Formats: sequence, structure tokens, C-alpha cells
Amino acid sequence: MSAPRPAAQGRFHIVYSLHLLKKGLVFCLVPLAQALVQWDLPSLYGVLQQEALILLALAAVSLVLWRRTGWQQYPYRLELRSGVAVRRARVLRRGELAVVEIAHNPFLRLLGAARVTLYGCRVRRTETLYLTRRDAAALADALLPPPQKPPLFKPTGGQRLSFVMVSANVISTALLLTVSLRQTEELLGAAVTLPLRDNVTRLEQLVERVAPAGMAWLFTAAFLLWGASLAVSLLRTVGFSVARSGGVILCHGGFLLRTERRILASAVSACDLRITPVARLLRRYPVYLTAGAYHASDVPILVYKKGQTDLLAALMPGFMPPSGPTENRIGRSAPLFFWKSGACLAFSLALVGVSVWQLPGVTGLLILPCLLSAAALLVAAEGYRLEGAGRTPGRVLTVQYSRLFTRHWVCVFTPDVNFTLFASPFAQAVGRCNLTVSLPGGGRLRARSVNRYRAAHLPLDP
Repeated sequence: MSAPRPAAQGRFHIVYSLHLLKKGLVFCLVPLAQALVQWDLPSLYGVLQQEALILLALAAVSLVLWRRTGWQQYPYRLELRSGVAVRRARVLRRGELAVVEIAHNPFLRLLGAARVTLYGCRVRRTETLYLTRRDAAALADALLPPPQKPPLFKPTGGQRLSFVMVSANVISTALLLTVSLRQTEELLGAAVTLPLRDNVTRLEQLVERVAPAGMAWLFTAAFLLWGASLAVSLLRTVGFSVARSGGVILCHGGFLLRTERRILASAVSACDLRITPVARLLRRYPVYLTAGAYHASDVPILVYKKGQTDLLAALMPGFMPPSGPTENRIGRSAPLFFWKSGACLAFSLALVGVSVWQLPGVTGLLILPCLLSAAALLVAAEGYRLEGAGRTPGRVLTVQYSRLFTRHWVCVFTPDVNFTLFASPFAQAVGRCNLTVSLPGGGRLRARSVNRYRAAHLPLDP
């Protein structure tokens, strides 16, 4: 009986050879750096000749490896071939793929190539292929056909601004603070914000006097990097849109790095609605998807506004917004939630007390750690009231927990999860435990001080 013929086949793009070549460049740079540090021109010339020969040898080996690699697509599987003396074939079944991601950076677009990343449903390992743009599109269409319906979410105008802000996180917080200062000056005058600006100036002077050499430049570089991160967030969300039909979720966007992700809806293991400090101010909450080995943390899939339950239902049926506490507070351990933020607040207040006694000039600067610790304490109080796990009327598992300044509301859609219950002797005495939910792709959700009996029978709850 003859073997089935592949529906499509071909070699990887020549950029795959460059991808192999760059791994050998690290070994070439070490002797070159030593010659440059010593500034020995004769030895530098000899090193350059040696590096040229090594690079030519690596290029030849990479070219041979590239000619012996390739891919073959069958109706229900994808085979990847590699190796020279020893042949190696990896088989990826179509039903085991959760996400197909196609990325084009400027260098790849210049060469007519695309990077295709395949994420599995139940394994953490991913496969990265370098194909021509035409082969990449054809392969993605065969594995996960794109939706044909109009986009569900395409931010424009003010919605686009809020989408960028919640994606930038810390950067957007600093930007919002600057906007708030300007609005306060316009309403109440510059005298109100003058003490804060004076404290910032004192902070700069304190860094220059107290910090070691180069530390002031390091702080400046950190601010520049923050600005660059905001610019990256702006470029990453250009032309962003999300659509769903035929059991496939399609999201794409970006300017310099164009990314297209096709997510199998049935492989989505969890949806995470994150209530960050910026999201609280804007009343817009980013939603992130987890599908097998795919854990998106760069750009949210959409931004939820209170009352837009139809948008969540269109994206993932059964996904519900936060509706209140899922646990009662009887027997819940308060120190488990408050000891970290409470200790930071106490330490910050102690520093303020010492500065009032010894260094009154820097007292204003030390108020900032107190405010941050107080904000963390408020988030901890919210977690003490709301954190827990339960089932919705549609039998969707929900886990709500708080970390630092962010509250997470996660809906788990896959039944293939593991539950871990940890209870200290003190928690056992009051019928409490910590619940950890392990997702198929390696993600973990941890709710603190939940009811032990409910947690033990959570998979069987109606």
C-alpha cells in the first residue's frame, strides 16, 4: 500500500540558515573582544582572519543543514524533517495544535519570510518555523482557517487610547499622573502641585549626592526605557482587531512587528480579566487568553467595559465578569493577606518618622513608599473580601485572586486541570486551605485561604 501524498511541502526559508548561524557568532565574538580590549592590532588582524574562516565554515554547515530540512503537510498532520547523517522527523497532529502565530518583523519582511510559531494544547513545547510569507499563510489557512465574520473588537478613537493605556501598565500610570498634574494646575493653580515638583527636584539632588557614580545616569536610562516601552505599546496595537467564527479566534495588529494569532476556541483553557490600577481609573479591563502552551501577556485580546457582557459572550460563551465574593470570611486568615503590605507600610512610616527627626528635607520623598504600601494594603483588603474559587451556573470554574496591585478574575474552560490543596495545621483547625489550579499548558492559579471542604469537592459542584 503506497504512502499518502502530502498536500503541500517545501523547505524552510533561507533565514532558517541565518538563525542557525547566529548561534555560532557568540563563540566568534569572545576572542575578538579580547583583542579589542588589549588593542593589539597584529593579533586583531589575525583574529579577524580566523573569525572569517570560522564564519565561512559555519555558513557552509548551516547551508547543508538547511538543504536537509523541510516540511510536509498532510490532511491531519504536519511533519518537520531535519538532520544530515541522522534523519529526524517530528509529527504535529492538527488536533493537538491550540494556536498558530505568524510574525513579521522588518528584517523578515525585507527577505519575504515569516516566523510561524505553533503552540500545543497539552504540552509546553512550541515549534518555530521560518517559511516564506506565502507558505506561512497557506499553512495557517490549512491548520486553522481564519474567521470570515466582521471583527468583534476593533479599538478606535477613545477606545483605542484606553486599549493602549491598559496595555502599557506602569508606563500609562506615569502618563496618567502627568495628565492629572496638568489638569490640577489648570483648575487649582500651580501652587497646589508645587510641593510635589519640589520633591522631585530634591530626589534628583539626592541621587546625585548619595548614589554612587553612574547611578544618576542609570535612573535617567530607566526613564528613557519607560518611554520606549510606551512607544512599543503604541506600535504594537496599531490596526489591532479581533474576530471569531468557525471555532477560531483571530487577532492581529502591530506596525513594526506585525503579529497574527489564530486561536482554536475549543483549546482555550482560561480567560483572565485583570483589574490593574490603570484599569480602575479608566474603568476598562484588559482580557487575556490562555490556550495550551500559549500564554499571552503582551497585548490583551480585548478591553472589557462594565456592562459589555455581550462582547465577552461573543468571544467565549460562558465567560462572565466579576459578580462579587465567592467565599465567606469566617475563619479566613487575615495575616496571610495583610502581612506583606502591612510590613511595607510600617517600615515606610518608620522611615518617615526618622526623616522628620533627622532629615526633614527628604520627608516628602518618603511619602511615596507610604502611598504605594497603602495602595497594596487596600488591594490586599479587597483580596481578603473577594478571593476564592467557585462554579458559575453554567458550570464554568472561576478563580479570583489578587497579586500586588492587580486583581485577577479567571474563568477556566477546560476540564483537564489539576487541583492542589495545601493547609497548615492552623488552617486545618478552621477548615481552610490554599487552592492551586494547574492548567494544561503550565499556568497556575492560586487562591488563598478558601473553604477546604468546598475546594476538595469543587470539580463535583453542580
